[in-house]
Amino acid sequence: MRSYTLLSTNLAIFSIYCLPILAQPAQTLQNLTDGKYFYGEVPEANRIATQYMIFQKTGETFIAFEYRSNTSDNSCLKGTISQNTFNIQTIASPPDPGYDRLKWQFSSGKPFDFSKWYQLNISQLPDFGEKKLAECIRAFSTKPDKNP
Repeated sequence: MRSYTLLSTNLAIFSIYCLPILAQPAQTLQNLTDGKYFYGEVPEANRIATQYMIFQKTGETFIAFEYRSNTSDNSCLKGTISQNTFNIQTIASPPDPGYDRLKWQFSSGKPFDFSKWYQLNISQLPDFGEKKLAECIRAFSTKPDKNP
């Protein structure tokens, strides 16, 4: 009888302390606070030929620099966030090195499910990350009206 009482007491204590933790909603991109974030398709930073994204979230909007590590495959993205989906409205492809900002190529985007990506520590961001995100922000702020 004593072990049954002890077990019941331990279960009650466990329920009181753990239930609020279990009841919390899952973290989504949408409920992240405003700021800069670094994500990858794998849980390690700087893996060769792996896709990564640094983005700045403001409310339900974002601007991002998306790249594939150790390749020239990269672009800038702009859109809105809904749960774990980036609703990409515009993709900006950078011109060749020595570019003129007005020669960026703009195109329409589509939704991108982020639910299987990993949030990485922003301190793991490669040296070029902040600079490239700033270029994306500039590209979207100077985007000509005649492009999509």
